[in-house]
Amino acid sequence: MKALFYHSPKDAHIDDKPPFHFQNPKAVILRVTSTAICGSHLHLDHRTVPRMQQGQTLGHEFIGIE
Repeated sequence: MKALFYHSPKDAHIDDKPPFHFQNPKAVILRVTSTAICGSHLHLDHRTVPRMQQGQTLGHEFIGIE
């Protein structure tokens, strides 16, 4: 799957991410149909998120179907 990764301030780009293996049998997989960045992600460009580490996956604002 594709995901947006944080690499450094002003450097985030889409890379391949290995499939996630669920441990909860009630988990669902959604097909994402639309997505957007969260306003909090804009702070990454201003270097005001000190705990961000290289390789972290960004994004939690999405719309999907089962």
